Amino acid sequence: MNLAGTNHVTVDAADIKTGRLSDLSSTVPKQLTTETGPLKHGIYIVAVHNVDYFLNTFGGDPAVSKTNGMLFGLHNPIFIPIKDPSVIYVISDTNAKRLTYIMY
Repeated sequence: MNLAGTNHVTVDAADIKTGRLSDLSSTVPKQLTTETGPLKHGIYIVAVHNVDYFLNTFGGDPAVSKTNGMLFGLHNPIFIPIKDPSVIYVISDTNAKRLTYIMY
């Protein structure tokens, strides 16, 4: 249901999940989450460190790289309207970095 003519839609608290992906690599892609959903709206991903992050939704094939991934970073979080977040893979510009996310 839209609230007062906006695009805002309420979400049940039980539908909201949060998480963190630690120890990202600059060479080995890592699956963001094993949660398969289906999500009602999508996932919001926020970088914890001030480095470049790259993601793709090819389910790991081809593996995400700095040349085929979507670039985002500390001051540029990203929202992906996706039903199955388990297909998202991520690498970072340097090793041992983290991301946080909220999905609903």
